[in-house]
Amino acid sequence: MNINMKEIQNFKNKTKNMRVLFIDDDELARESTYTLLNSLLGMVMTASDGEEGLETYKRFALQFYDLIITDITMNKMNGLEMIKEIKEYNPNQKTIIISAHNEYKSKAAILGVDGYIVKPLKLNQLLEVISDVLEL
Repeated sequence: MNINMKEIQNFKNKTKNMRVLFIDDDELARESTYTLLNSLLGMVMTASDGEEGLETYKRFALQFYDLIITDITMNKMNGLEMIKEIKEYNPNQKTIIISAHNEYKSKAAILGVDGYIVKPLKLNQLLEVISDVLEL
């Protein structure tokens, strides 16, 4: 998928009111991915690990996030455990995993994860997966 500026603008127009929670324990990855997500999507909040992500999700539950994007390997609670708890709370919650580890795809599918991106993160793959998950 080759992305041009018109396609990016069209994507941004469709996602400008989205509420997204992004979780990653690697500070540099979290900051750089947040910058990218924030330039493409509506409101983006972050958390630094699975426990904080779950607490943030529940704290703002009345607003419900349109999308949860998370890493898998994190301290305290990994992304799969966090998604399992979120899906128990809200089975319809849309989720995407971004991971350097491709071997977790089957576990993610069992949990009902809606999208899976293998690092390194590429803009075209990110836009495609978000579009597919949200059926934009």
